[in-house]
Amino acid sequence: MNQERNTNNDVGHEKQLNLQMSLNYFPVENLDRLARIGNPSAVSTGLRLSYENNEHTSITSGSGNMSSLPIMASFVDEVMAELDKENKEFNCYFGLQVEQLVKCMKDVKQRQMVEFLASLERGVGKKLKEKELEVEAMNRKSKELNEQIRQVALEVQSWQSVALHNQSVANSMKSKLMQMVAHSSNLTREGSGDSEVDNTASSQNVNAVPGVFFQSGLLGINSMADGGLGACRLCRMKEAAVLVMPCRHLCLCADCEKNADVCPVCRFPKSCSVEINMS
Repeated sequence: MNQERNTNNDVGHEKQLNLQMSLNYFPVENLDRLARIGNPSAVSTGLRLSYENNEHTSITSGSGNMSSLPIMASFVDEVMAELDKENKEFNCYFGLQVEQLVKCMKDVKQRQMVEFLASLERGVGKKLKEKELEVEAMNRKSKELNEQIRQVALEVQSWQSVALHNQSVANSMKSKLMQMVAHSSNLTREGSGDSEVDNTASSQNVNAVPGVFFQSGLLGINSMADGGLGACRLCRMKEAAVLVMPCRHLCLCADCEKNADVCPVCRFPKSCSVEINMS
């Protein structure tokens, strides 16, 4: 009993397998033909009758259908390979698009950075240019001030040189005048009794050398001030402080010199006069 039941189960399983394989490998033309038939129940009945009548034929043809499995497997492999290829192509295309997008974003970012740096550089350059102009103006003013200071220093040095020269000339003239006054004083003490004779001779000899008149101009002085040069030959009151030229007689005061046209000692016409300050 068990053996028969197992046999029946095997037969039923084999029938189901054969039915499934028959349906899987049913020709396309027959499927199209069945689709055009209007009554589905009739089609099912026909199939059932055909299956029951040709059960043995289906069983025997199962071995032939099994031989077509490698073909289907190769077809599936081809389809999978094609899908894999398309998937790879899609991934490659997607990767290229991503790379292009990243590159575009980098270019935009770099362009923005370059524009920002250029704008910053222009602003900084403008500020630096303004500062350079200010520095140039300050340097120019500094040069002008230095030049003015140099010119003032040269002028001061020149005036100092002139002052030193004038001071040396004045000191030299003062020393010479002091020597001449001392010499005249000595002559006055030695020949005080002959003053009138010398004055008369000086008045008559108007063409004599002017250098000798200075001595005769001091011979007739009656009184000497305390350390002074002598009294004026006109007013006899003030100290003689004007040197008459060209005879060089020191015989007039400043007030009498304004009204005198000739030397009061030698009567020689006065061309000019020099006031002597012995202080």
